[in-house]
Amino acid sequence: MRINRHLALALAFGIALQLCTAVSVAAVNLKVIATDPASTELTLKPGQNYSLKIAYDTDEPIHIWARPFFRGSEVSAMTNASDVYTGTGEALGWFALTGPGEVDEVRLLIDHKNSGRGQDAGSFPVKITVGEKASQSEPAPSAAWVSSLIKKSEDSRRAERIAHENEPASFSDRLIVPGFLFAVLALLVCSIGGPIWAFFRWQGGWRLAAAVPLVLMLGTIARIVVDVAVDPTSHNLWPFEILMVGAVATAAIVAMAVLHRILVRRAVDAQYPG
Repeated sequence: MRINRHLALALAFGIALQLCTAVSVAAVNLKVIATDPASTELTLKPGQNYSLKIAYDTDEPIHIWARPFFRGSEVSAMTNASDVYTGTGEALGWFALTGPGEVDEVRLLIDHKNSGRGQDAGSFPVKITVGEKASQSEPAPSAAWVSSLIKKSEDSRRAERIAHENEPASFSDRLIVPGFLFAVLALLVCSIGGPIWAFFRWQGGWRLAAAVPLVLMLGTIARIVVDVAVDPTSHNLWPFEILMVGAVATAAIVAMAVLHRILVRRAVDAQYPG
């Protein structure tokens, strides 16, 4: 009896999940209302676009793609990127095979996260052959609605980009550039000042060792200055070069300082035991 109850609960949960999925899919309606070229049976050249005007009605934001298939398998092709669509309107989907092939259906795919994969939301039967034997004449100009939807998409993306650029930067975003510049300056000071300090305080071989990271840092700076004087574009990322070399030089002088302190203390303890 307990097992039957558990099975019933699992079955009810599965049915509820399917109903929720069905409601979610049913909330999105897609329909192909025009194609360019204006035929479902034709031969195209490799690289020639086949465009679809897709009417949509959706309760939530979605991405829409048109993907070519042949005998149930997706055909390798260039396909459209997707804007975000919500409410009702018209979207542009297109594909272009780069080599010979056949297409017997175009599947309309939707996705809420722009992953590029999506789920089936409709199929549009076609009979398209792509090959070198297609007409050698230049393809006819695109239909007016193709240009109109392309312009609408470009305007939407431009407005989205402007809105994003005008958004006030967050506190963490405002700290990124100053923080990076501070790190570069700090490593520059440490990689030069540290070895100079050690050079005048240490004796013998330690003094020569302290000069190594100093020479490394000064040599890097000199190389950047000389190269930029010859070609101003040769070190566009010079702050990163300073950051990397400065980190190595600073780590080296810090390691030397720790080792020097340990060895000096051991020498003092050996000379004055107890």
